[in-house]
Amino acid sequence: MTPSQVVITPSFRREVIQTAGRIIQFTIVYCIMVCLGLALAAACVWGGIMVVIGIRNFLALMLGLGIAGLGLMVCFFLLKFLFTVNRTDRSGYREVTVAEEPALFDLVRTIARQTGTDFPKHIYLSPDVNASVFYDSSFWSMLLPVRKNLVIGLGLVNALNKGELRAVIAHEFGHFSQRSMKLGSFVYQVNRVIYNMLYDNDGYANFLKSWAGISSYFAFFAHITVRIIQGIQWVLRAMYGYVNKGYMRLSREMEFHADAVAAAVCGGNNLASALEKLPLANACYDEVLTGSNRWLKEGLLTQNFYKAQSYLLSNTPAEEIQDRYRRVTYKDQWASHPATEERTTRLRSLQVNMTPDTTSSWTVFNKYGQLQETITRFVYEQAAIEVADKKWIDGDQVNGKLENDRSADRMPALFNGCFDYRFLSKMTKEQWMTDIPVSEAPIMDEEQASLVYKISAATYDQSILESIAKQEIDADYFEFAGVRYHHSDAEEIIKRIRLEVEGWEHAIERFDLHFMKYTWWLAVQSDSTERLRQRFDRLSRLTEYRRAFTETSDHIHALLAPMREGGDLTFDKASEITSHLKEVLEPSVKKQLSQLVDMSLFAQQETLSAKLSAFLSTDVVYIFNDALNHDAFAKLLDVLEEVQEGLQQLQFKALRTMLETQADLISNQARA
Repeated sequence: MTPSQVVITPSFRREVIQTAGRIIQFTIVYCIMVCLGLALAAACVWGGIMVVIGIRNFLALMLGLGIAGLGLMVCFFLLKFLFTVNRTDRSGYREVTVAEEPALFDLVRTIARQTGTDFPKHIYLSPDVNASVFYDSSFWSMLLPVRKNLVIGLGLVNALNKGELRAVIAHEFGHFSQRSMKLGSFVYQVNRVIYNMLYDNDGYANFLKSWAGISSYFAFFAHITVRIIQGIQWVLRAMYGYVNKGYMRLSREMEFHADAVAAAVCGGNNLASALEKLPLANACYDEVLTGSNRWLKEGLLTQNFYKAQSYLLSNTPAEEIQDRYRRVTYKDQWASHPATEERTTRLRSLQVNMTPDTTSSWTVFNKYGQLQETITRFVYEQAAIEVADKKWIDGDQVNGKLENDRSADRMPALFNGCFDYRFLSKMTKEQWMTDIPVSEAPIMDEEQASLVYKISAATYDQSILESIAKQEIDADYFEFAGVRYHHSDAEEIIKRIRLEVEGWEHAIERFDLHFMKYTWWLAVQSDSTERLRQRFDRLSRLTEYRRAFTETSDHIHALLAPMREGGDLTFDKASEITSHLKEVLEPSVKKQLSQLVDMSLFAQQETLSAKLSAFLSTDVVYIFNDALNHDAFAKLLDVLEEVQEGLQQLQFKALRTMLETQADLISNQARA
């Protein structure tokens, strides 16, 4: 099977026809608006000239210019997309040449030939899990041939074998390998035209503002121009939704078609395998970035992101990052890509398979170890991080820190995950320090451990259903637990989910209380009651400190929200907000911070301790010379964030310490 033999499916043809019809309708509406705009421009220019000729004074000159300007500005608004080029931001990419990567260029050249496409104009490398084809588009790119650029993400390369990487690149080229696909490019450009006139108007607005600023006469006509443009945009907004929804449906069919082209060239099995690896690749790469960002506070830099990602890929089960407990699915009419499961199902149904090439994808890169480190440094440069005073770490050091970060969220293995990724349920000592012995151990199995994941998944499902119920998500139907429902049933399913969550939360509370009573009984038998009581008291204190501080922090964030959002906030209102912050909330937060410092809670965290000392000893000025001191607000929010993170870490450590004590009690009982 070759790309030219790929069958155009009936659904693809249907979407092409429907989308073409929508484009024709838009074209008719747009041509009418342009004709009216040109007529208005001609009438205004003629009228302006007549005013100037007929009256011949300064006032007539200004009125004539204003009238003519009105028509020309409206006409320019309708045609400005002709002069607009949408340039892709390349700052996060690094271009490579054939001299640097000859094997990569040979691979891409082969795939381009097999898919019947031109070789890319440029090949770029990006740091992330990504592969795409792009070009700088304009209205004229619908009429003139444009060579595309290829982007390959090293985070993707790191997760795929050579056969899978070839299939992914072939999919990207597949978008441009068939003549029937040219409609997609045409539709995209029409969409850009509408978007340009609706939303991409900063330059035009500034020009209009400058014109209005020349004279009060021009300001009057600029105001009329704005009103006319708002009427044009009202029509375009309706057309945008109508055309764009059709384009999204066509776009999904185009993805299926590009998948089929890639299958013909590289095997559907290889592309399906690549697609299934993407969630894990993304999760592991993001985990490396999150850890590296955290280690910056220790003055440490990760030398090679991709070695670290490989370590996580080898030590993370795929099912761990796939939420098995989510039950709501729907067809997003505004999604440009189909769901991965739908794509892999179609790919396998094609039954066009090829022998997997399990060679490492890195074999197509020259000196790939050096390249990995270069791109890692490139990420730090893009983030404007100063590296001169920091230490580079790699290999076992990075892997060890990744494992330490993971273990911070996990408790002793004896509990089979029943306490992972959560805190202990709220309770008092009196509830579990009972004279009534509870000598039967709670059941710590996978079902109990799964409750926290079920609650998380149900919360996500509920948010999706709430959006469907409010029609924020445009879906007529959805599936819940494999059963199809109409969008009007969303509220009923939400009620059902809430009841389930309440049941799971009560089950966790019952389990925690049973567990505490049982380990208290074990502590009594082994004369370890004081140690367990002390562990619980420390955990309770830290839980209360964090709760109280979070409450104060939330009040500050809520107070400052209008200032962060900007909008129509006046300086007087900002001053009022700042006064309340300075007089009420700042004293409260400083009092809490002083208590935490006095208890030496952050003594082991030198950077945070120094930051707190500086904050507590400074009289923060939020308004200086009748202007907001944004740096002061930023420092305040930074302190709040770091203290909350520090308290959470201490709370987790206290919980783990207590659970380790209880694990010892259970282990000793088992050996006895």
